[in-house]
Amino acid sequence: MSGLYAFLASLGFAVLFNVPKNRLFYAGLAGGIGGSVYGFALYCGSSETIALLYASISLSMVSEIMARLLRCPSTMFLISALIPFVPGGGAYYTVLSIIEKNNELALHYGLSVIAQAGAIVLGCVLVTGAFAMIRSFEIHRHKA
Repeated sequence: MSGLYAFLASLGFAVLFNVPKNRLFYAGLAGGIGGSVYGFALYCGSSETIALLYASISLSMVSEIMARLLRCPSTMFLISALIPFVPGGGAYYTVLSIIEKNNELALHYGLSVIAQAGAIVLGCVLVTGAFAMIRSFEIHRHKA
């Protein structure tokens, strides 16, 4: 079910970011795949941070592949698909705990948010870097 919700949320953000109409479904699809991977990882017993890493890797991969097939920038799909996974609730509870002067809880939430955001970034960087290296090798191979 998390895949369906992520699909709808990603589709909504794609509309908000003026993704062309003929690419809206694909932007939602990237988010839906990421949401399905996230839900499956949680179901299998992974922590939320690891599940976000898996989801980020999968939706980054799907975004890069769709960008090559549809001949458009991968960020068109990636940004719309990633936003539903941003740990906004944890950031809210971190600030709330700081305001309430509950330093122990603020530290707990804050470290969790940093770890989750780091997992999302790491997944994107790994996949985007791998695709950039592959592209670079292909370009150099054709020049030789």
